[in-house]
Amino acid sequence: MPEEKCNALMPFQAICTLIQTKKNDDNCVIVVIPVVGVRLLVGVMGIATVGHRQPHPPIGQSVVMVYEIDGTRFSTLEEYFAEFSRVVIPESDPVTHNLDAFDDVLRGGFGTPDEGFTLLWKNHGVSRRRLGYPETVRQLELRLARCHPTNRIRVSRELEQAQAQQGPTVFEWLTEIIRDHGPGGRYAADGVDLLLD
Repeated sequence: MPEEKCNALMPFQAICTLIQTKKNDDNCVIVVIPVVGVRLLVGVMGIATVGHRQPHPPIGQSVVMVYEIDGTRFSTLEEYFAEFSRVVIPESDPVTHNLDAFDDVLRGGFGTPDEGFTLLWKNHGVSRRRLGYPETVRQLELRLARCHPTNRIRVSRELEQAQAQQGPTVFEWLTEIIRDHGPGGRYAADGVDLLLD
């Protein structure tokens, strides 16, 4: 880590040699501590620590938790929910197969930080393939089997599109929901930022 970054983080200078850093698009430094699933985003003047937050960050400090999910660890929507739950809300009930429940978790109050957080999706290209049209067809077949009769026509059309490799995929369902809770989204105040790596 460059000396000037360590100097900016004087109280944390001792751990500077144990971590890796890189900058995201907003020119913030992502601090990687060798603990599976958790990364920390250092703003202009702040840092979070694994497992807890500074109780009262000094005025002007910005502290944002960054959670890392790895696209190589799941192949289905159900496995994605299990991985998200394991990494982001380990102390809460896991998210199930329900996209609405996932949306609710991103709103907060289910073990996610009240101030928002960043979700760093490593190996998202792997996820884009694994959560592509075959998985989308599977999910829509499941949805069709259990949906209310008034929704069958709509779900059948979505299934036909997915079988023709058209329309949004499971990967796109998830990223759209996450982005809805971040900058420019309908629920931007929730402060959820998605970084695809």
